Amino acid sequence: MRIAVDARPLAHPTAGIGRYTDSLVSKLVPRGGEWFLYSDRPLLKDYSHFGDVTVRLPERRRIPGVLRAQTDFVGWAKSDAIDIFWSPRHHLPVFLPRKIKKLVTIHDLVWIRHPGSMKKIGWLLEFLLMPVTLLLADRIISVSEFTAGEMEDVLRVPAAKIETIPLAPYDFDEEQQPGDSPVDILNKEYFLFVGTPEPRKNLRRLLEAFRNLCKVLDTSPALYIVGGHGWGGEETSDLVLELDLGKDVVLLGHVNDSELEQVYRHALALVMPSLYEGFGLPILEAMRHGVPAITGNCASMPEVAGDGALLVNPLSVGDIEAAMSKLYLQPELRAALSESALAQAQKFSWELAADRTLAQIKKLASG
Repeated sequence: MRIAVDARPLAHPTAGIGRYTDSLVSKLVPRGGEWFLYSDRPLLKDYSHFGDVTVRLPERRRIPGVLRAQTDFVGWAKSDAIDIFWSPRHHLPVFLPRKIKKLVTIHDLVWIRHPGSMKKIGWLLEFLLMPVTLLLADRIISVSEFTAGEMEDVLRVPAAKIETIPLAPYDFDEEQQPGDSPVDILNKEYFLFVGTPEPRKNLRRLLEAFRNLCKVLDTSPALYIVGGHGWGGEETSDLVLELDLGKDVVLLGHVNDSELEQVYRHALALVMPSLYEGFGLPILEAMRHGVPAITGNCASMPEVAGDGALLVNPLSVGDIEAAMSKLYLQPELRAALSESALAQAQKFSWELAADRTLAQIKKLASG
Protein backbone atom coordinates (compact mmCIF):
# COMPACT_ATOMS: atom_id res chain seq x y z
CA MET A 1 0.00 0.00 0.00
CA ARG A 2 1.46 3.31 -1.14
CA ILE A 3 0.19 6.36 0.74
CA ALA A 4 0.98 9.98 -0.09
CA VAL A 5 0.51 12.76 2.45
CA ASP A 6 0.25 16.50 1.92
CA ALA A 7 3.12 17.09 4.35
CA ARG A 8 3.31 20.88 4.11
CA PRO A 9 2.13 21.18 7.75
CA LEU A 10 5.28 19.28 8.79
CA ALA A 11 7.31 22.31 7.75
CA HIS A 12 5.41 24.23 10.46
CA PRO A 13 4.92 21.66 13.25
CA THR A 14 4.23 24.16 16.03
CA ALA A 15 0.96 25.19 14.36
CA GLY A 16 -2.17 23.23 15.25
CA ILE A 17 -2.47 21.26 12.01
CA GLY A 18 1.29 20.76 12.07
CA ARG A 19 1.07 19.13 15.49
CA TYR A 20 -1.82 16.97 14.27
CA THR A 21 0.06 15.82 11.16
CA ASP A 22 3.30 15.18 13.06
CA SER A 23 1.55 13.17 15.75
CA LEU A 24 -0.26 10.93 13.25
CA VAL A 25 2.57 10.46 10.74
CA SER A 26 4.90 9.46 13.60
CA LYS A 27 2.39 6.81 14.68
CA LEU A 28 1.18 5.66 11.24
CA VAL A 29 4.48 5.06 9.45
CA PRO A 30 5.68 2.30 11.85
CA ARG A 31 2.44 0.41 11.18
CA GLY A 32 3.61 -0.46 7.66
CA GLY A 33 3.07 0.61 4.08
CA GLU A 34 5.12 2.86 1.82
CA TRP A 35 4.74 6.52 2.76
CA PHE A 36 5.41 9.51 0.51
CA LEU A 37 5.56 12.94 2.13
CA TYR A 38 4.94 15.77 -0.35
CA SER A 39 5.91 19.32 0.60
CA ASP A 40 6.88 22.64 -0.94
CA ARG A 41 9.70 23.16 1.56
CA PRO A 42 11.98 21.00 3.76
CA LEU A 43 10.35 19.23 6.68
CA LEU A 44 11.58 20.16 10.13
CA LYS A 45 11.88 16.56 11.26
CA ASP A 46 13.28 13.32 9.81
CA TYR A 47 10.59 10.63 9.61
CA SER A 48 12.67 7.99 7.82
CA HIS A 49 13.64 6.25 11.06
CA PHE A 50 9.94 5.43 11.64
CA GLY A 51 9.69 3.24 8.53
CA ASP A 52 9.50 3.32 4.74
CA VAL A 53 9.36 7.06 4.01
CA THR A 54 10.14 9.03 0.85
CA VAL A 55 10.11 12.82 0.92
CA ARG A 56 9.36 14.72 -2.27
CA LEU A 57 10.40 18.37 -2.53
CA PRO A 58 10.42 20.68 -5.58
CA GLU A 59 13.75 21.46 -7.17
CA ARG A 60 12.87 25.14 -7.24
CA ARG A 61 10.41 27.19 -5.21
CA ARG A 62 9.10 29.60 -7.79
CA ILE A 63 5.38 29.12 -7.21
CA PRO A 64 3.30 29.27 -4.00
CA GLY A 65 2.64 26.09 -2.07
CA VAL A 66 -1.08 26.12 -2.85
CA LEU A 67 -0.32 25.97 -6.59
CA ARG A 68 2.44 23.44 -5.99
CA ALA A 69 -0.15 21.11 -4.43
CA GLN A 70 -2.29 21.34 -7.55
CA THR A 71 0.60 20.68 -9.93
CA ASP A 72 3.70 18.93 -8.55
CA PHE A 73 1.73 16.82 -6.05
CA VAL A 74 -0.41 15.41 -8.87
CA GLY A 75 2.65 14.57 -10.97
CA TRP A 76 4.44 12.95 -8.04
CA ALA A 77 1.34 10.90 -7.16
CA LYS A 78 1.21 9.55 -10.69
CA SER A 79 4.92 8.70 -10.90
CA ASP A 80 4.91 7.15 -7.40
CA ALA A 81 1.89 4.97 -8.29
CA ILE A 82 0.06 6.15 -5.18
CA ASP A 83 -2.92 4.14 -3.91
CA ILE A 84 -4.18 6.59 -1.24
CA PHE A 85 -3.71 10.35 -0.97
CA TRP A 86 -4.35 11.86 2.47
CA SER A 87 -4.56 15.59 3.10
CA PRO A 88 -4.55 16.51 6.80
CA ARG A 89 -5.29 20.16 5.96
CA HIS A 90 -8.73 20.65 4.33
CA HIS A 91 -7.72 20.64 0.65
CA LEU A 92 -7.00 17.91 -1.91
CA PRO A 93 -5.19 18.34 -5.22
CA VAL A 94 -8.13 18.72 -7.59
CA PHE A 95 -6.64 16.83 -10.54
CA LEU A 96 -5.58 13.61 -8.87
CA PRO A 97 -6.39 10.57 -11.02
CA ARG A 98 -9.71 8.91 -10.18
CA LYS A 99 -8.03 5.61 -9.37
CA ILE A 100 -6.21 7.21 -6.40
CA LYS A 101 -8.43 7.01 -3.32
CA LYS A 102 -8.72 10.31 -1.49
CA LEU A 103 -8.90 10.99 2.25
CA VAL A 104 -9.08 14.46 3.83
CA THR A 105 -9.20 15.77 7.40
CA ILE A 106 -11.49 18.71 8.18
CA HIS A 107 -10.78 20.62 11.38
CA ASP A 108 -13.45 23.34 11.27
CA LEU A 109 -15.69 25.50 9.11
CA VAL A 110 -14.37 28.84 10.32
CA TRP A 111 -14.54 30.23 6.79
CA ILE A 112 -18.34 29.91 6.88
CA ARG A 113 -19.14 30.46 10.55
CA HIS A 114 -16.65 33.24 11.36
CA PRO A 115 -15.24 34.52 8.05
CA GLY A 116 -14.21 37.82 9.62
CA SER A 117 -11.77 35.99 11.87
CA MET A 118 -9.67 34.79 8.92
CA LYS A 119 -7.10 36.48 6.75
CA LYS A 120 -8.53 37.15 3.29
CA ILE A 121 -6.22 34.75 1.45
CA GLY A 122 -7.05 31.95 3.89
CA TRP A 123 -10.78 32.55 3.45
CA LEU A 124 -10.46 32.57 -0.34
CA LEU A 125 -8.61 29.25 -0.40
CA GLU A 126 -11.24 27.63 1.81
CA PHE A 127 -14.04 29.07 -0.34
CA LEU A 128 -12.47 27.78 -3.54
CA LEU A 129 -11.05 24.45 -2.43
CA MET A 130 -13.02 23.00 0.49
CA PRO A 131 -16.35 22.41 -1.33
CA VAL A 132 -14.68 20.65 -4.26
CA THR A 133 -12.46 18.69 -1.87
CA LEU A 134 -15.50 17.38 -0.01
CA LEU A 135 -17.00 16.25 -3.32
CA LEU A 136 -13.80 14.54 -4.48
CA ALA A 137 -12.93 12.84 -1.17
CA ASP A 138 -13.82 9.18 -0.83
CA ARG A 139 -13.67 9.47 2.97
CA ILE A 140 -13.59 12.46 5.31
CA ILE A 141 -12.10 12.58 8.80
CA SER A 142 -13.65 15.10 11.20
CA VAL A 143 -11.78 15.98 14.39
CA SER A 144 -14.98 16.37 16.43
CA GLU A 145 -18.63 15.41 16.36
CA PHE A 146 -19.37 19.13 16.26
CA THR A 147 -17.40 19.63 13.03
CA ALA A 148 -18.99 16.51 11.54
CA GLY A 149 -22.41 17.94 12.26
CA GLU A 150 -21.39 21.26 10.73
CA MET A 151 -20.38 19.54 7.49
CA GLU A 152 -23.66 17.63 7.37
CA ASP A 153 -25.86 20.65 8.15
CA VAL A 154 -24.07 23.43 6.29
CA LEU A 155 -22.39 21.71 3.34
CA ARG A 156 -24.77 18.73 3.02
CA VAL A 157 -22.01 16.16 3.26
CA PRO A 158 -23.51 12.66 3.72
CA ALA A 159 -22.98 11.40 7.26
CA ALA A 160 -21.92 8.00 5.90
CA LYS A 161 -18.90 9.63 4.28
CA ILE A 162 -17.57 11.10 7.56
CA GLU A 163 -15.60 9.43 10.34
CA THR A 164 -15.01 11.37 13.56
CA ILE A 165 -11.50 10.79 14.94
CA PRO A 166 -10.67 13.18 17.82
CA LEU A 167 -7.27 14.71 18.42
CA ALA A 168 -5.22 14.07 21.56
CA PRO A 169 -2.80 16.00 23.77
CA TYR A 170 0.41 16.64 21.89
CA ASP A 171 3.27 14.30 22.79
CA PHE A 172 6.03 16.71 23.74
CA ASP A 173 9.46 15.47 22.70
CA GLU A 174 10.43 12.80 25.20
CA GLU A 175 14.10 13.46 24.51
CA GLN A 176 13.82 17.07 25.60
CA GLN A 177 14.74 17.76 29.17
CA PRO A 178 12.17 19.73 31.16
CA GLY A 179 12.93 23.32 30.34
CA ASP A 180 13.21 26.33 32.50
CA SER A 181 10.06 28.39 32.57
CA PRO A 182 10.26 31.45 30.32
CA VAL A 183 9.48 33.55 33.38
CA ASP A 184 9.57 32.87 37.10
CA ILE A 185 6.18 31.15 37.39
CA LEU A 186 6.71 28.74 40.26
CA ASN A 187 5.96 31.26 43.01
CA LYS A 188 3.16 33.12 41.24
CA GLU A 189 -0.42 31.96 40.75
CA TYR A 190 -1.67 32.60 37.23
CA PHE A 191 -4.36 31.89 34.69
CA LEU A 192 -3.21 30.87 31.22
CA PHE A 193 -4.28 31.63 27.66
CA VAL A 194 -2.68 29.69 24.77
CA GLY A 195 -3.36 30.54 21.13
CA THR A 196 -2.92 33.03 18.34
CA PRO A 197 -4.84 36.16 19.40
CA GLU A 198 -7.15 36.29 16.38
CA PRO A 199 -10.70 37.69 16.64
CA ARG A 200 -12.57 34.46 17.40
CA LYS A 201 -10.28 33.76 20.37
CA ASN A 202 -12.18 36.51 22.20
CA LEU A 203 -9.13 37.94 23.94
CA ARG A 204 -10.61 41.38 24.58
CA ARG A 205 -13.46 39.96 26.68
CA LEU A 206 -11.01 37.74 28.53
CA LEU A 207 -8.82 40.73 29.39
CA GLU A 208 -11.83 42.79 30.45
CA ALA A 209 -13.00 39.96 32.70
CA PHE A 210 -9.53 39.64 34.19
CA ARG A 211 -9.34 43.39 34.82
CA ASN A 212 -12.68 43.29 36.64
CA LEU A 213 -11.50 40.34 38.72
CA CYS A 214 -8.32 42.13 39.75
CA LYS A 215 -10.34 45.12 40.92
CA VAL A 216 -12.31 43.09 43.51
CA LEU A 217 -9.49 40.90 44.85
CA ASP A 218 -7.07 41.91 47.56
CA THR A 219 -4.35 39.76 46.02
CA SER A 220 -4.86 39.01 42.37
CA PRO A 221 -3.29 36.31 40.21
CA ALA A 222 -1.49 36.96 36.94
CA LEU A 223 -2.62 36.15 33.43
CA TYR A 224 -0.03 34.62 31.13
CA ILE A 225 -0.63 34.76 27.38
CA VAL A 226 1.23 32.34 25.10
CA GLY A 227 1.07 32.99 21.37
CA GLY A 228 2.35 35.16 18.56
CA HIS A 229 1.24 38.59 17.43
CA GLY A 230 -2.48 39.13 16.97
CA TRP A 231 -4.21 40.17 13.79
CA GLY A 232 -7.70 41.17 12.65
CA GLY A 233 -8.04 43.62 15.54
CA GLU A 234 -5.98 45.20 18.27
CA GLU A 235 -2.54 43.92 19.16
CA THR A 236 -2.58 42.16 22.51
CA SER A 237 0.02 44.55 23.89
CA ASP A 238 -2.22 47.49 22.95
CA LEU A 239 -5.17 45.90 24.73
CA VAL A 240 -3.09 45.33 27.85
CA LEU A 241 -2.04 48.99 27.91
CA GLU A 242 -5.57 50.22 27.20
CA LEU A 243 -6.97 48.21 30.12
CA ASP A 244 -4.08 49.18 32.43
CA LEU A 245 -3.05 45.58 32.99
CA GLY A 246 0.68 45.93 32.44
CA LYS A 247 1.53 44.71 35.95
CA ASP A 248 -0.74 41.68 35.88
CA VAL A 249 -0.60 40.34 32.31
CA VAL A 250 2.57 38.68 31.02
CA LEU A 251 2.94 38.30 27.25
CA LEU A 252 5.17 35.27 26.72
CA GLY A 253 4.96 35.21 22.94
CA HIS A 254 6.13 31.98 21.32
CA VAL A 255 7.66 29.40 23.68
CA ASN A 256 9.29 26.07 22.90
CA ASP A 257 7.65 22.76 23.77
CA SER A 258 9.44 22.19 27.06
CA GLU A 259 8.64 25.73 28.20
CA LEU A 260 5.01 25.33 27.15
CA GLU A 261 4.71 22.13 29.15
CA GLN A 262 6.02 23.92 32.25
CA VAL A 263 3.62 26.81 31.76
CA TYR A 264 0.68 24.40 31.46
CA ARG A 265 1.76 22.37 34.47
CA HIS A 266 1.68 25.23 37.00
CA ALA A 267 -1.39 27.16 35.82
CA LEU A 268 -4.49 27.67 37.98
CA ALA A 269 -6.60 27.08 34.88
CA LEU A 270 -6.55 27.50 31.14
CA VAL A 271 -8.94 30.28 30.08
CA MET A 272 -10.15 29.76 26.51
CA PRO A 273 -13.44 31.62 25.96
CA SER A 274 -13.37 31.19 22.19
CA LEU A 275 -16.34 32.08 20.06
CA TYR A 276 -15.67 29.11 17.78
CA GLU A 277 -13.37 26.08 17.68
CA GLY A 278 -13.41 22.93 15.57
CA PHE A 279 -11.71 21.09 18.44
CA GLY A 280 -9.75 23.15 20.98
CA LEU A 281 -6.47 21.30 21.53
CA PRO A 282 -5.09 23.56 24.31
CA ILE A 283 -7.97 22.35 26.49
CA LEU A 284 -6.67 18.78 26.34
CA GLU A 285 -3.04 19.82 26.64
CA ALA A 286 -3.86 21.61 29.90
CA MET A 287 -6.07 18.78 31.19
CA ARG A 288 -3.31 16.25 30.66
CA HIS A 289 -1.54 18.06 33.53
CA GLY A 290 -4.66 18.13 35.67
CA VAL A 291 -5.28 21.79 34.85
CA PRO A 292 -8.99 22.59 34.45
CA ALA A 293 -10.32 24.91 31.79
CA ILE A 294 -12.70 27.83 31.56
CA THR A 295 -14.08 27.68 28.06
CA GLY A 296 -17.03 28.55 25.86
CA ASN A 297 -20.35 26.74 26.02
CA CYS A 298 -20.49 26.60 22.22
CA ALA A 299 -19.03 24.82 19.20
CA SER A 300 -16.72 21.90 20.06
CA MET A 301 -15.55 23.10 23.48
CA PRO A 302 -18.11 21.24 25.67
CA GLU A 303 -17.45 18.02 23.73
CA VAL A 304 -13.70 18.23 24.32
CA ALA A 305 -13.75 19.58 27.88
CA GLY A 306 -16.27 17.15 29.34
CA ASP A 307 -16.51 17.51 33.13
CA GLY A 308 -13.07 19.07 33.46
CA ALA A 309 -14.11 22.65 32.79
CA LEU A 310 -16.38 25.50 33.72
CA LEU A 311 -18.43 26.47 30.64
CA VAL A 312 -19.25 30.13 30.11
CA ASN A 313 -21.13 32.28 27.65
CA PRO A 314 -18.14 33.66 25.70
CA LEU A 315 -20.06 36.84 24.88
CA SER A 316 -20.47 37.65 28.58
CA VAL A 317 -17.58 39.35 30.35
CA GLY A 318 -19.42 38.75 33.61
CA ASP A 319 -19.62 34.99 32.98
CA ILE A 320 -15.90 34.76 32.28
CA GLU A 321 -15.05 36.83 35.37
CA ALA A 322 -17.33 34.73 37.60
CA ALA A 323 -15.72 31.49 36.47
CA MET A 324 -12.21 32.85 37.06
CA SER A 325 -13.27 34.06 40.50
CA LYS A 326 -14.69 30.65 41.42
CA LEU A 327 -11.56 28.78 40.44
CA TYR A 328 -9.28 31.27 42.16
CA LEU A 329 -11.21 31.51 45.43
CA GLN A 330 -12.41 27.91 45.72
CA PRO A 331 -9.44 25.51 45.84
CA GLU A 332 -11.75 22.57 46.57
CA LEU A 333 -13.60 23.22 43.28
CA ARG A 334 -10.27 23.52 41.49
CA ALA A 335 -9.15 20.17 42.95
CA ALA A 336 -12.36 18.43 41.91
CA LEU A 337 -12.14 19.81 38.38
CA SER A 338 -8.48 18.81 38.24
CA GLU A 339 -9.41 15.16 38.83
CA SER A 340 -12.11 15.37 36.19
CA ALA A 341 -9.69 17.04 33.79
CA LEU A 342 -7.16 14.22 34.14
CA ALA A 343 -9.88 11.62 33.57
CA GLN A 344 -11.16 13.47 30.50
CA ALA A 345 -7.69 13.80 28.94
CA GLN A 346 -7.11 10.06 29.29
CA LYS A 347 -9.99 9.39 26.89
CA PHE A 348 -7.91 10.80 24.02
CA SER A 349 -4.71 9.29 22.60
CA TRP A 350 -2.71 9.51 19.40
CA GLU A 351 -2.35 5.72 19.37
CA LEU A 352 -6.12 5.39 19.13
CA ALA A 353 -6.33 8.20 16.58
CA ALA A 354 -3.66 6.46 14.46
CA ASP A 355 -5.46 3.10 14.71
CA ARG A 356 -8.70 4.65 13.53
CA THR A 357 -7.04 6.67 10.77
CA LEU A 358 -5.25 3.57 9.50
CA ALA A 359 -8.58 1.74 9.50
CA GLN A 360 -9.95 4.41 7.16
CA ILE A 361 -6.91 4.07 4.88
CA LYS A 362 -7.27 0.28 4.76
CA LYS A 363 -10.99 0.60 4.08
CA LEU A 364 -10.21 2.77 1.07
CA ALA A 365 -7.47 0.42 -0.13
CA SER A 366 -9.76 -2.59 0.01
CA GLY A 367 -12.60 -0.74 -1.71
